[in-house]
Amino acid sequence: MSNPYKTREGGATVTVFVPYDCNNHCPFCINKKEYADCTGFSLDAILDSIRTMDAITPRCDFVFTGGEPLVRKADILRLAKKHNDVQFAIYTNSTLIDEPFCEEVVKLGNIAFMLSIEGTPSTNDARRGDGH
Repeated sequence: MSNPYKTREGGATVTVFVPYDCNNHCPFCINKKEYADCTGFSLDAILDSIRTMDAITPRCDFVFTGGEPLVRKADILRLAKKHNDVQFAIYTNSTLIDEPFCEEVVKLGNIAFMLSIEGTPSTNDARRGDGH
């Protein structure tokens, strides 16, 4: 079966743009304005998308970006728990990753992090703020 959403063997990769809810204020960020409207974003909408994509091309991977997806980390954990056969990749500035969250992620086993780092520590801090 030919389908425009099937991008590789085993399923498509679906990108979910979490509304702009970010704990950083990076001067170069273009997403803040573009994704500021949070209407229409809900856990139920993502669950519907998972069901739809699974019907089209089973075994999809989901990528979360935004803003800062981990502002909604409780929702992401619920998604990963409900769909333990799906891989979730999260683009994050990593400032909201803590020990309890990591323990849950390890238990689930289907979440991976893609960390935003801007070069050396001094370059990163100059662009994102001290310690970010």
